[in-house]
Amino acid sequence: MKKLLLLITLGLIIINSGFSQISQNTAKKLFKQSNEVVQNLKNHSNPDANFEIIGKICSESWGLDSLDNLVKNGEGTMTLDHLGGDYYTMTQDQIQIDENGQAQEIVSEIYIKGLPTYQEDPHVDSLIISVVQAGIKIPIIWQRFYYDSGNLTTAVSKMNYALFGLPIGIALLDSTNYYYDNKDFLVAESSYGLSFTDFSASISDSTAYTNNAKGFATESINYQSDFDGNIMPVERFTYEYDSQDRVIKEESYVNPDNWTLSGKTSTDYQSKITIALRENTSDAGTSWESTNLDSTYFTVDLPLGFPNRTASYEFVDNDWKISVINISKDCSGTATQNIENLSFVSRFENDDIVISSDQMINNANVTLYNTNGQVVFNQRFNIVPERISTYNLLPGIYILKIDSKDLRGVNKLIKF
Repeated sequence: MKKLLLLITLGLIIINSGFSQISQNTAKKLFKQSNEVVQNLKNHSNPDANFEIIGKICSESWGLDSLDNLVKNGEGTMTLDHLGGDYYTMTQDQIQIDENGQAQEIVSEIYIKGLPTYQEDPHVDSLIISVVQAGIKIPIIWQRFYYDSGNLTTAVSKMNYALFGLPIGIALLDSTNYYYDNKDFLVAESSYGLSFTDFSASISDSTAYTNNAKGFATESINYQSDFDGNIMPVERFTYEYDSQDRVIKEESYVNPDNWTLSGKTSTDYQSKITIALRENTSDAGTSWESTNLDSTYFTVDLPLGFPNRTASYEFVDNDWKISVINISKDCSGTATQNIENLSFVSRFENDDIVISSDQMINNANVTLYNTNGQVVFNQRFNIVPERISTYNLLPGIYILKIDSKDLRGVNKLIKF
């Protein structure tokens, strides 16, 4: 609910004092990217690391245009700077191209005090998101994080509503409170958002958690308020973990009167790539339909553990169709590996060939041979997908060859 509130607000920006309108797609990217920065800081920061090493990441993003062509729609940098003492800042400066071809510069700044936690000083904003107009950085959103004994207790967001033509200036966007048991395990969180009818704060959603012995959630139930202000359960999630405490399966349920299985996400962690497959079911799990697939590559060490490439796919017309690609590289001058010299690995997964590479493979010819040297598949791709569907191939040994300007290689595959 609170994310929806932000998206609606940003999507309904009023042209005021010469400010350009921000599209809903740009708003989604803004919020998603800032959340990814925060999540990566939480997941990958190391309190024992020598944090004097300052990093800079250059990135570019690709997405589908109105004709379903994959085109570049953004680029930018992410820089980690030392402010002195235990204070650091992560600045993300992105140029986003909306569906109308208009460019918008967006800057997000995350302030950090030590690691792995965020800024604990309530007098300093932990996160600032701004737009840049005529070279001037104009803050839109401020967020602060408050801690008690190392536990995050409250996250408060404020917005400059004056930029949207509203008369209240800088005011609350949302506030989330976090609650812990006597083992310091997170057991619940509740969020309050601003009402646009009377500009008062009211509860928007809450989540209750059930944890395992290590404090990892095995179940969560999301509650939202109805039109009468009553808090009602709306969705339930369950989680399974591997031996490294990574989520390998997440199931979602709807219909709180009789929780009914509605979807699942299965995550496969490999040495260089993580693949998350989302499937939905309309008959409580008797049959499943693939909907989305997200892949994350970690092939070169980037500052703070950021991936080199992420990609999203949609399952359309019984085939996987790539929809979003984000590519990052170390541009701080400390990288020691030339990614253009790296190869690729591939494998069969049922009738699909799964291709794992550290980079996007452009303008390449993909050929599959059987052991008799016969070509059983041959196609040229502007951008080689991570999954290629093949049909009616017998079990056996195959040779996959990829030939492009920047990457050439041959892999042996076995289909069982």
